[in-house]
Amino acid sequence: EYNSSHKAATKSVIKKATDIDTQKILNEATNKKDLAISKNDPAKLLHSLRKEVTKSVNEVISTDSSKGIQRFVVFIDDLDRLVPVKAVELLESLKLFLDVPNCVFILACDYKIIVQGLSEKFNVGEGEVNGRSFFDKIIQVPYNMPVHLYNVDEYIKDLLAKISLNPNEKILPKYRSLLESSIGLNPRSFKRLFNSFLLLNM
Repeated sequence: EYNSSHKAATKSVIKKATDIDTQKILNEATNKKDLAISKNDPAKLLHSLRKEVTKSVNEVISTDSSKGIQRFVVFIDDLDRLVPVKAVELLESLKLFLDVPNCVFILACDYKIIVQGLSEKFNVGEGEVNGRSFFDKIIQVPYNMPVHLYNVDEYIKDLLAKISLNPNEKILPKYRSLLESSIGLNPRSFKRLFNSFLLLNM
């Protein structure tokens, strides 16, 4: 149960972890050359952020363990809404944080979008990209959503009814075929298309 103490603990971790003294990191540089490198080195700042996240999580768990806080679960959804290359870059940065103790990361994304991003980033054809090996380095327990269990025909029928179209059962497969060959069978894409149609109709 996510109660007020859990919410307070989450806010505490976020505040502590993001309150990084960037200037302190830069001051660690021993000469002008190191300073120039540090200023232009996001990797160094990311490592410092990881250190702060680890420290903050451990502090909160050791302080609030009596309240039932044993770990932090971080949900990262809608990665496929990013530009494919940006989604890949985000995953690459995220790799640094996946082994933070007492943290579990749950990622939700469209595998095809990541493959497309890898293809664009490394300027190769999608057939040449081994997206699965990229995922294997990040994901410990993969789970594919069983989209084939969606009752697509019923969903299309319901959406059509909402825009005052009630096709008979014989023509419904044609609607499905049209949608499948244009936007695919993603329910979110269905919803967006029908909402656009409704708006234009109004």
